[in-house]
Amino acid sequence: MTYNVNGIGTNLSGERKITVEELVRWSEYLPIKPYTRHPEFYIATESFVVLFLPIIPIETFVHYYPEEESGHKYIISYYPVGEGKIYWEHIKSSYVFYIVPAIISTLLVNYLIGILL
Repeated sequence: MTYNVNGIGTNLSGERKITVEELVRWSEYLPIKPYTRHPEFYIATESFVVLFLPIIPIETFVHYYPEEESGHKYIISYYPVGEGKIYWEHIKSSYVFYIVPAIISTLLVNYLIGILL
């Protein structure tokens, strides 16, 4: 479970609904029962965040939100590449993971320009 204080800690980053292709590929691992309505599944990467911006990805998983109030924010259903591992295809397709390197690069360039001038 994710937890942060004042924007520093862990959070879900790059969360999106899984595609039909991913649903078909991972269906044997997801809690889907025939002829019943299944929950909407999402893929997200748990990341270490600073000011709510992801700095370091920790692990990627497929999850869903329970319909009834069970005390859980979300329930993890499946780890695409294994527990505790990062699904890099998801990282590459999520724009949020490009924000922090762009900010750091901009700050570094501004710092170096300030030193050289």
